[in-house]
Amino acid sequence: MKTYNRNALLLTATITPHSQMPSLMVQDSEVRFKQYCEAFEALVQSGAATFFNKIVICENSGFPMERFDHIFRDVDIKVIYASVPKDASNGAFGRGFSEMTLIDRALAEYGSEISDDDLLWKLTGRYQIRNLQQVIGDRFRTADMVVNMRRYPKKWADLYLFAFNKRAWNKLALRLGELKTPEIVAETIMYRFFEDMSSLPDFEFRDRFNAEPHVVGIRGWDQRQYDSGRQKFKRYLRQCLRVVAPSLKV
Repeated sequence: MKTYNRNALLLTATITPHSQMPSLMVQDSEVRFKQYCEAFEALVQSGAATFFNKIVICENSGFPMERFDHIFRDVDIKVIYASVPKDASNGAFGRGFSEMTLIDRALAEYGSEISDDDLLWKLTGRYQIRNLQQVIGDRFRTADMVVNMRRYPKKWADLYLFAFNKRAWNKLALRLGELKTPEIVAETIMYRFFEDMSSLPDFEFRDRFNAEPHVVGIRGWDQRQYDSGRQKFKRYLRQCLRVVAPSLKV
């Protein structure tokens, strides 16, 4: 009997940026659309889409989602377009708040498409994870939430990729209002959220991925490639430290 694959993929996208979003270098919607297409095409062509039982694409700028149809036409799993209104702040509270609000609204409107047992792997849509299968692995079959938590050089929760089930999201969503502080990055604030959730009773929280992600893509706030020379060095260092000093959680 085939084992049920509980992994689902949730891709976030804002094709046309919010008017008050701070520190966003790429504003042109067609340029951004091309970047999303490149990432989605890489996902499909690499075969990584087959790691999931469904793909949910969340978008909050009213962009016509059918323009992605050609990418997913031959994908043999369900693809759900979750188009939701943008948050009323127009991005004034920063990308973290807007992205988490996007996820929250998508789950509220399209939650019936997602099983209670599904483990949703949220991935920022313009990024590619070249070793996605190794990152996800098969160790999280009973997890409620998986977040890559870093303690050095500062406490930081990676938000470009993390996983949760509906039960975990319902707990996390209660605190999203605390993200309305654009002067503090969401990765720092949500580290505290995740720390608190990790101690909840009858809740399985995992604070490290199976492998260090190999991220490819352009960062929105400074247009730097995640696979640049400096980023490659950081990735190699982190890979090494996972083996020789895993408790550091760099």
